[in-house]
Amino acid sequence: KTWKPRCGYRGAGTLGSANPQLKRHLEARVAHTFKACEDLSVDELMDVLRTLLPLVSDELKQIFSPADGRRPVYSSIADLEGPWADAPAHDERVRDAHCHEAVMWFVHHLTSKAQGELAMKTVLPKLLVGDHSAGKGKRASHDA
Repeated sequence: KTWKPRCGYRGAGTLGSANPQLKRHLEARVAHTFKACEDLSVDELMDVLRTLLPLVSDELKQIFSPADGRRPVYSSIADLEGPWADAPAHDERVRDAHCHEAVMWFVHHLTSKAQGELAMKTVLPKLLVGDHSAGKGKRASHDA
């Protein structure tokens, strides 16, 4: 349990360089069906998130401090869906954020047993290949 991922899980400071490494680790570790993030709609990803949330482990949620970006934010489907009303449905950044969130929840918030059970019934998004330039260099100082 480390604040920063070990070097084998990091890229060269960008999502575009980290995602291929993370994707490789995830696909090697989990017998699951994956689909490219770019091939999923926002609505499909919302359904994945709705499926994942009830499976989140209370014990695993306690591991992450409030300052950790991996900490769980939502406690109910209503909490999860609230911000979606204001999000532009056809913005690729929204889609990509949902892909990242789904993979993060799967890896950090689900037990191995829940991951295995989910493998039989849900397609997970792959992490996207590209990187967004909007907001680059404007990350919080504690999120370097």
